[in-house]
Amino acid sequence: MRHARFDVAPLGPEASATLADQLHPGLAPSARDGLLAAAAGNPLLLTELPLGADAAPSLVSALVARIGGLSPSARSAVERLAVLGRPASASVLGPGIEGIVAAGLAEPVEEGVAISHSLLAEVIVDGLGARSDDVRRQVASLVDPDEGAHLLAAAGDRAAARALALRAASTGPRRRQA
Repeated sequence: MRHARFDVAPLGPEASATLADQLHPGLAPSARDGLLAAAAGNPLLLTELPLGADAAPSLVSALVARIGGLSPSARSAVERLAVLGRPASASVLGPGIEGIVAAGLAEPVEEGVAISHSLLAEVIVDGLGARSDDVRRQVASLVDPDEGAHLLAAAGDRAAARALALRAASTGPRRRQA
């Protein structure tokens, strides 16, 4: 299964209202109007936005809220996936992979799992702050040396990145050595 991206045009007002009614039957008219205004025709937002007086005003907030309920192993897996910025396998992400798929934060792909929303990865990395460098260092030893060197460089470990890149080049094919 390949990960594909489909750009979808916004729904019109009538289609948005119909979808909102199907997804959230019994929603109070004022809450429905607020949902329709916030979603602006985006079907994903119509599906994902939390509802109620204390509702978060964005999809990102709704998705980040899901992270708070994750087990430590699932939280580690989604952080690693976000820092990598590409699909990864359980050997890289660890045992929490099932938890992030069950939470809707990742989806199975041929390479393992991919983060379900690219914006979510950016928000997770931003939320990690300086700890994102620690996650990069953890993951650097779990991926191929070339990618590990890039992760170490992004974490500011230039000497370690250079050493890993040189080691990778010295053991690889001649073309990569060049």
